[in-house]
Amino acid sequence: MPLIVKAVVVDLDDTAVRYIDGLNGFYSIWAEQGINRELAEQATLELCDEFCFTFENMIARLRRHNPRIDPPALLRRLNTWFAENLQSYPDTNHYLTAWLQEKPVIILTAGNAEFQWPKLRSANVPYQEVFFASPADGKARYLHALMRRFGTPIAFIDDQGENLDGIRRHGMTAAEVITFLMRRPDLPQKLGSRHYHHVVRDFCEVNRLIQG
Repeated sequence: MPLIVKAVVVDLDDTAVRYIDGLNGFYSIWAEQGINRELAEQATLELCDEFCFTFENMIARLRRHNPRIDPPALLRRLNTWFAENLQSYPDTNHYLTAWLQEKPVIILTAGNAEFQWPKLRSANVPYQEVFFASPADGKARYLHALMRRFGTPIAFIDDQGENLDGIRRHGMTAAEVITFLMRRPDLPQKLGSRHYHHVVRDFCEVNRLIQG
């Protein structure tokens, strides 16, 4: 029997969209500026934790390690890399568009809206609404609000087991939020999860479970 749901909540990065070369090209650009990968990765994580990651903020943070960096020129390089490498997965637009004919499709992404909005526009991801979850808030409070609006059950698809586990820690049951752990075959395996989730490789597998 299909798991009939009232709404579908979808993560963005590594679930609906991806960088074609991962982040190798991104860190190579920094290496050309004399910034090694360790420093660049540290700055990326810090800015994400502070909920303020943008290319401009990263340039400002790392420029102290190389004052000769030309911010406008570097920003152009980074924006070009972004435009050439970001794309939605081949199944994303097909299934999200189909689901939208029958139910709300919500994008729930962790990240600074200033950086995440261009991803949605560039990859042309279909959706009804978008929410940007900060590290402090997490995604659980948005799921609570969506349950109150649309009823239950809701499908929640994310590539981070920790995000899905957080739903269970906040008391939402499998009858209220049906969780799907996305494991795209082209990406390295990530940490597992403490709770049970439906493990899927693409939206086609999700669709078979929620549509029959």
